[in-house]
Amino acid sequence: MTEPKAARYNIGAVSRLTGVSREKIRIWERRYKAVEPERDEANLRKYSQEDVERLILIRRLVDSGQAISNVANLDFDELQARLQARLQARLQVQESTQPESGTLPGTALVVSSEGRDLADTLTALGIPSVAVASGMVDAENWLATQGADLVAVELPTLLRADLTNIKHLRRLATQSRLIVVYRFAPVRMLEQLQSLGIRAIRAPLQAGDLPHPLTAAKPGPAEPATGTRADYRQRQYSPAQLLKMSNMANELACECPRHLADLVRDLSAFEDYSLSCETESAEDAEMHREIYDVVARARALVEDALGIVVREENLDP
Repeated sequence: MTEPKAARYNIGAVSRLTGVSREKIRIWERRYKAVEPERDEANLRKYSQEDVERLILIRRLVDSGQAISNVANLDFDELQARLQARLQARLQVQESTQPESGTLPGTALVVSSEGRDLADTLTALGIPSVAVASGMVDAENWLATQGADLVAVELPTLLRADLTNIKHLRRLATQSRLIVVYRFAPVRMLEQLQSLGIRAIRAPLQAGDLPHPLTAAKPGPAEPATGTRADYRQRQYSPAQLLKMSNMANELACECPRHLADLVRDLSAFEDYSLSCETESAEDAEMHREIYDVVARARALVEDALGIVVREENLDP
């Protein structure tokens, strides 16, 4: 008879430790049985250290492109093996595409409160020595005593308040190459980093994101938005269907149908507005035609995203 798992973490603590939102933890639990926490006397979830470690591995695999349905039920050893295989594959890609001239940094310092994910990725990409600082104080101490060829700042959301710390690191690490790895960021913030000569890379970090030698690179012009269908001006869903899918969110453990349906409605309304501006203003007719075309393609893309939810959830709009 196996002993019960030692449950010690509530869902909020697990979310902070793993980087997985509470809502996603519940979904992975309910739909995919990724973890099975115990319940305390008040019927609140209590997670073990094993649960936390499983969720960290699962999140890293999902971030690397694995489907949650394919990894949720693997045992711990299988999760580790699969993650190691993914990291090794990245390394092989990096080695096969590395130019003959130029070398990767020999040492790197990752400044992150998100754990060791980015550090492990840099190791897999071929940097032999990677340290982690959980905050600015640790980073300052490390740079003052050890130094690093590369400083990588990991920020899930890049905010204006983060710019002060990034500039401070730039001053401390004048001999280091500095990059910022982010998930979400306003365009203005990315432009400010560019003006400082700091390269911003959207997570997850890939082999091709580290050129040899690593240098600050200016982002190129954004590609124009394109719809995925030739007939993108033809709307896929009626207002009644969109309203129905918004209401379906109450029956599902997922808010995606509601948010996507709301986006489609908003874009459709702006699309109509742009069209009316085109007919009313002769001077700006060409500009408004271009705006209408871009918004129509954006609406088509969001409709495609909504179509994925309809398919996966077997919805009947």
